[in-house]
Amino acid sequence: MNSITFHGVIKIELASSDDSNGKCKSLWVTSTDYLGHEQDTKISFFGETDALLALPRSEDFTEHSEPEAAE
Repeated sequence: MNSITFHGVIKIELASSDDSNGKCKSLWVTSTDYLGHEQDTKISFFGETDALLALPRSEDFTEHSEPEAAE
């Protein structure tokens, strides 16, 4: 089992989606540290990650898809 711990989570947003790179989805987790300083952490997931598409998108969300097949 893997574990990641965040303190004071402010928001979690979908940062990017790239189906051409192993169906990668990246999240931004904005939180505060124990001193109250805001920090962003990017976490990337690969494989069957469509469950993450229900998350709100960040302002700078980017989406990449499979390139069109050449004819």
